[in-house]
Parts: sequence; structure tokens; C-alpha cells
Amino acid sequence: MSTSLVQLPATAAPTTAISPFSGPAAFESAQRMALALSTSTLVPEAYRGADKVGNVLIALEMAQRIGCSFMTIVQNLHIIQGRPSLSASFLIATVNSSGRFTPLRFEFQGQAGTDSRGCRASARDKVTQEPCPGTVVTIKMAREQGWYNRSGSKWPSMEEQMLQYRAAAFWSRIYCPELGLGMLTREELEDIPVEKAKPEIRVKAEPEPAAAVVEEPAVAAHVEPAPQVTPAGAANPSVELRRKVKSEFTRVGITWPVVQSLAVAGEWWDNAASTEFKNLSVEALTYLSTRADRIKTLVDNQTAPAVDAVAVVEASPSVVEPA
Repeated sequence: MSTSLVQLPATAAPTTAISPFSGPAAFESAQRMALALSTSTLVPEAYRGADKVGNVLIALEMAQRIGCSFMTIVQNLHIIQGRPSLSASFLIATVNSSGRFTPLRFEFQGQAGTDSRGCRASARDKVTQEPCPGTVVTIKMAREQGWYNRSGSKWPSMEEQMLQYRAAAFWSRIYCPELGLGMLTREELEDIPVEKAKPEIRVKAEPEPAAAVVEEPAVAAHVEPAPQVTPAGAANPSVELRRKVKSEFTRVGITWPVVQSLAVAGEWWDNAASTEFKNLSVEALTYLSTRADRIKTLVDNQTAPAVDAVAVVEASPSVVEPA
């Protein structure tokens, strides 16, 4: 009896779907796949075109998480009020095909046509055989939540269908929220009232009242004293004395501001403002023209003896006081 070896066909290794966002390599591969899918005319418009590649990537990620095909996702994923949602019928099918529970069943209660009419979704855990009852949804609840009477609501025309859809949504969020990815169903989002943007109220700024004009009391016009007229051909003594004082100060190497500060410190005059060079009287100029050396000494020593202060005051009794 001869024996021969029978070669069995090679068994393909099981493959595991990889999320497009699991790493750079997976993302690049998913991008190429998304670009190819976006060129198909069979996909809904929200996924068609090169500018919709991002939407296709999101749909691929959701398909991988739920464990269904890409086409199933894009046919049942809806954008309501800017939020993605799955239809209630798709959610029921996902629960029934998950293999974790017996198929969803719906139990009606209350009298039809009244607010007491309600529905409860239920199933049984296949592993533990534990019953999994859901929340009872009633017409009274639909009215109180604003689902029933909203504009365009399907509740008045198909009460029992809407009761089953809402009962299934409530049941899945209790027992298997991962299958719905935590999203509300399309029917739930449609029942949420759209918040209208409040119009911007612009308050017209009132013009500020004009500031009261406070009239200041009239100030008597300052009349400059008439300049003393020097006869033609006669030399002006003040001009000559100023030149002499400047010449003497230049000779000893001091300036009038330095002398002025010394005069103020020594209180040579009662009013410091009257020490302006242009305001000095002929008597003061005469005294200063003969005291350049002495003042230079005072400047160097930064002192102002009382005797010199008295001498200056006595020598210039008619210093012009400014107005």
C-alpha cells in the first residue's frame, strides 16, 4: 500500500482593518484609497470630488470602527445642523448584526391615538441570556420634548414608526453606545429645534453734549511801558553797560546764568525773576561791571557772603520788576 503526501492549499492569514489614523503609513494608504473613491459617481455628493477627500477619510475611519463597509457608511451617514448622524434603521441593523444581542424587538403599550401610546425596545444578551429592556418612549414625551409639534415633524403622520426609531436609539446608547459611536440618530437631530441667530442690536450712540463753555474773566491787557527815547546821537547807557558787563564776565570766564544762580542762592534780590539780565537797572549793571573779579571768586567758592548781598541790593535799588 503506497502512501502519498497530500499538500493542503495554503490558508490566507486573517487580515485586520487598520484605521487611517493609526500611523503615517496607514494615513498615506488611506489617502490614496480616499482619492480613488472620491472619483466614483456611485458615492453620495458629500463624498464626491477631490475637495471631499477629507470626508471620505472620516467615513473610512467610521467604517473601520463599526466593522462595516465604506458604502454602507456613506449611504447612512447624514449631516444634520452641521453634525454627523446615523439613521435609526442603520443603527437597528448594526445592533442586530453585531452578534452580541438577539435582534431588537419592540413592545407597544397604551391606547393608540392618545398620549399614553408608547414603545419599548428590548433584546437579550447572547452570552448571559440577561434581558435588556429599554426606555419607554411615549407620545406624551414627544409632545413635552417638542418633537411632536415642531414644523415639519413626522410624528403626527407616523407615530408608531417614530416611537420605534426613538426607542431603538435610546436602547443602543444604554447597552452598546460604541456601535453608534456616541452620535445622535438622524431622526433625533431633526427633532432638535434650530436655534436662530439672535439679531445683533446696535445702539446708536447719542452725541455727547457739548461741553459748557466757561468764559474766563477778562484780563486787563498788559501795557508795556513806553520805551525811554534816547536823543539822537546820544549813547544808550543801558546798552553800553550790558556790553561792558558781558565783556567783563567773558574776561573772567563766567556766564550770566552762573551769576544768576549765585544771585538767587544768595538772595541778592527779593524776586528771583527780576534777575533776568534784560531787566537789570542801570545801577545794578554799573555795580556788576566793577565786580566781575569778586563775583568770579564767589562762583569759584560757591558762596554768597551777606556783605556782598547787601552791597548788591543797595547798589541796585531800582531793578525793574517784570509784569
